[in-house]
Amino acid sequence: MLGRIIVFLCATSTIVGCGLEEGAPSVVLSNEQLKVKVYLADAVEGYYTGPRFDWSGMVASVEYGGQVFFGEWKRRDSPNATDNVVGTAGEFGMTAPLGYDDASVGSYFYKIGVGRLQKLNNEPYSFAKNYSVEGLPWKTEVGIKWIRFTQELPVENGWGYVYTQQIHLEEELPVFTITYNLKNTGSKRIRTDHYCHNFVVINGDVPGPDLSLSFNFDVSENDSIKDIAVFEGNKLKFLKELPLGVPLAKDIVFEEDERTIKFAVENSEAAVGLEVAANFDVEMLKFYALGKAVCVEPFFRLNLLPGEEKSWTSTYEFYGVDD
Repeated sequence: MLGRIIVFLCATSTIVGCGLEEGAPSVVLSNEQLKVKVYLADAVEGYYTGPRFDWSGMVASVEYGGQVFFGEWKRRDSPNATDNVVGTAGEFGMTAPLGYDDASVGSYFYKIGVGRLQKLNNEPYSFAKNYSVEGLPWKTEVGIKWIRFTQELPVENGWGYVYTQQIHLEEELPVFTITYNLKNTGSKRIRTDHYCHNFVVINGDVPGPDLSLSFNFDVSENDSIKDIAVFEGNKLKFLKELPLGVPLAKDIVFEEDERTIKFAVENSEAAVGLEVAANFDVEMLKFYALGKAVCVEPFFRLNLLPGEEKSWTSTYEFYGVDD
């Protein structure tokens, strides 16, 4: 079964879209300050049906204070290309999906949040390869200010899991929280990692001198990236507009006692910002920028024995920037 099951636990008049509008199926959640569009996980009509990123919980756009966050950061050619995603797209097992090493060529391995992927050859796994996908079904429950996605892998070859992702808007605040939960229902230990790519775009603008990033710790002094951006203390500043097709990438080093990471992206011209708090022990932190997006990617490591489960959260807070 490749379809989706949607359970609406609210008056549907408060939900915009519900998969009936033009384009990929989506819902819009809202409170007094935010309007949050979320794509639905759908193997047939979904915005993303590729083999790399989690199909669920993809925030397409957020409207706050007359400004628009997220949205497409590059041209989208196909829903099944590996990186045609937006917003809060996340990934499990970036370098080692479940069962890849043990799978024979032509048989399946498993990508949490996607489903069964077919092994092409005996070369090492690569997230850039477009593996054939057999998506697992999703149950989607929708409330006025929240949406919950659940995917289950029945036990196969010792692997099994129940994965849940929920997005919840605070009652009166410009804040939403993403809560993840993974339970190991198989007989094999699950060793994997998870991160949210956080493709942050503000008003569709290309990153430039009006955009800045800040962290809750000092990164380094005067560390330049391709003479386009520079780290100074706890901030990253763009010296000029990011050229088309030029990627920026950096592994960000932090101290052991700084593993609960916060970062903020601000646009001085639009006078708005977004702070993201990774409410878990961050194992690795990466910075990436390309096209219209700047990304800070906090990685979380999971090591689950059979029957064990783990939850973790990230919080997104939108705010105005004073002159």
